[in-house]
Amino acid sequence: MDGTFYTGDGTAYSGAIQNASTFACALRTLPTWAKSYFVAINNDQWNDGYECGRCVRAKCIDSRCPIQDYDVVAMVVDKCPECAHGALDFSYPAYSAVTGLWPNRMTVTWEFVDCGGYNDLTITAWPMTTGGNQWWQAFYLSGQRYPLDTVVLGGQTLIRDQFGFWQHSGD
Repeated sequence: MDGTFYTGDGTAYSGAIQNASTFACALRTLPTWAKSYFVAINNDQWNDGYECGRCVRAKCIDSRCPIQDYDVVAMVVDKCPECAHGALDFSYPAYSAVTGLWPNRMTVTWEFVDCGGYNDLTITAWPMTTGGNQWWQAFYLSGQRYPLDTVVLGGQTLIRDQFGFWQHSGD
């Protein structure tokens, strides 16, 4: 979206999923396509989970890739702590579409892109089911087109924690 391209290793770590609630982003719902086409972003670019739910457009630039110059869009659903800056760890289906190979280590280039044309969800608020009371609540939001900078509830600005929950304190 800002035109910045990143380059790094492309690897693979998971088959298709129903949701990403057990991954670092803890996304409760995913667009249908993102259940197969998702990535874990490297630790340097994790940005305290701010990149969760964003989309990336990636392609293989490694000479060993039988597929060259073919863009694939995937959603960030996880963090890859051991991956170097610029690296992405793909789902198996996304990796195969990007590289044309069974999982290995190939050089990819990628950029952040708007999920809008790919996102078939509406914004959904998931209240935290334990620990909330009349003075404190936490909500998880999913289905947005862009990362959320601010969330306001009843005129009060909520505070985002590192796990993607938006917290509300008050009367």
